[in-house]
Amino acid sequence: MGSTRQWFDAYNRLPLLQNPSGPRIVFEHFEHATRYVKAHSRRVYLGEFGVLDVADEQSRENYLWLVRTEAERRGIGWAYWDDGAGFKLMEPKSGQLDERLLRALIDR
Repeated sequence: MGSTRQWFDAYNRLPLLQNPSGPRIVFEHFEHATRYVKAHSRRVYLGEFGVLDVADEQSRENYLWLVRTEAERRGIGWAYWDDGAGFKLMEPKSGQLDERLLRALIDR
């Protein structure tokens, strides 16, 4: 897709199935990894993924669940990225876990 402006326009305007950050894109990236695994007889690992806390809670939960379950379906190990700031699974001061995100990452 062309410019950053075009990407954001599509992100804000297009429905889920055509959205540049929708499930189709997630599946395409995992399909690329799967082709690599098959072509090179190697394993891959999704070392860091997450969702910034500026997104609404339902979107964060849905995205994490989608990425986690797709990785597991394809036998790809994963790790959630929590930088103590914007990706908050855990509130650093209180140690409180976000139950919705935890549920998306562990079971739904």
